[in-house]
Amino acid sequence: LNKEPSFRPTAKELLKHKLIVRYAKKTSYLTELVDKYRRWKAEQTRQQAESSSDESDSEQDGQASGGNNFGSDDWIFTIREKDPKKLQNGGEGPAGESGDISKRPYSTSLSSIISPSLAELKQRQEAVNGNPMALDELREAILLAEEAYPGISDSLVTQLVNRLQRFSEGRTSP
Repeated sequence: LNKEPSFRPTAKELLKHKLIVRYAKKTSYLTELVDKYRRWKAEQTRQQAESSSDESDSEQDGQASGGNNFGSDDWIFTIREKDPKKLQNGGEGPAGESGDISKRPYSTSLSSIISPSLAELKQRQEAVNGNPMALDELREAILLAEEAYPGISDSLVTQLVNRLQRFSEGRTSP
């Protein structure tokens, strides 16, 4: 190892080194690992978002009966959360605002239009390029947006249809 940068070997020289040539794996291996990690991370965040609303009811029931859940690392035992019902009734805090958003149903166009379209595009992209990572990221972004603002996918599809209709009407009329 040389501390002086001018004496260090270049990246091309390092790639030709016998240890790297003998034991190195292809760069596609690294990109696959990164893709798997991103998919895993997105799946974890989605599962946490889904389970957090389901677990909040069961945790409150467990506390009322005196049960302790020591296996959960998410809980801080020294701090007590404010009761969400009191916050909604008292009108203090943003809990009432976010509660209204989560009560709205998810978009029907998400499962009937967007997901099938993205799946079809992904199959085509895999056949042509073999790397549909951008479509996976788009799908995850749409799912996150839908979780944050239920119904936004329906609005998006409606806007796209209206715009396409105006565009096609403009092209057909001379």
